[in-house]
Formats: sequence, structure tokens, C-alpha cells
Amino acid sequence: FPFYKACRENGIKPIIGMTADIMSSFEPDTAYPVVLLAKNETGYRHLMKISSAIQTRPEPGIFIKWLRAYSDGLIAFTPGLEGEIEQAL
Repeated sequence: FPFYKACRENGIKPIIGMTADIMSSFEPDTAYPVVLLAKNETGYRHLMKISSAIQTRPEPGIFIKWLRAYSDGLIAFTPGLEGEIEQAL
């Protein structure tokens, strides 16, 4: 919140996001990174839910099915060559 507040006070629109590991749809026990950015307040709230779930789950990442349920208001992309799609290519 201090980062957000400092940006707003200086006329800067902050970009709030996080990196999360998404469990592979094809390879059991394999997770790939994805960057999630909040487009709006709904996206920010969904980021908080995702962050909480990641910290409380025993798995190394979250499942794509679960992420879809909280995708409203989020922008997602894979970071370079480490993503599942890039690895498959």
C-alpha cells in the first residue's frame, strides 16, 4: 500500500501485480511461472485471493482451473522462455 499511495501522490498510476506458479495441464507435479497484473479493483482483489491461496497450499503452484475462477480484472502473460507454452514450442 505505501508504494501505491506514493505513486498516486506523485501522479503516477501504479501497476500492481505478482508472479505465480501455475501447475501444468500436461505434466504432473510441474509448475510454470506466469505474471499477473491487476487491471482494476476487481483484479487487485483477485490478486490478493490468489496470493493467499499460494501461501496456504502445499502444492508448488495453483491450478489453471482455479486461476480461471479469479481471472476477471487480471492480465496474465508468461515471462520469456520459462512459460509452459514457450517450453512446448
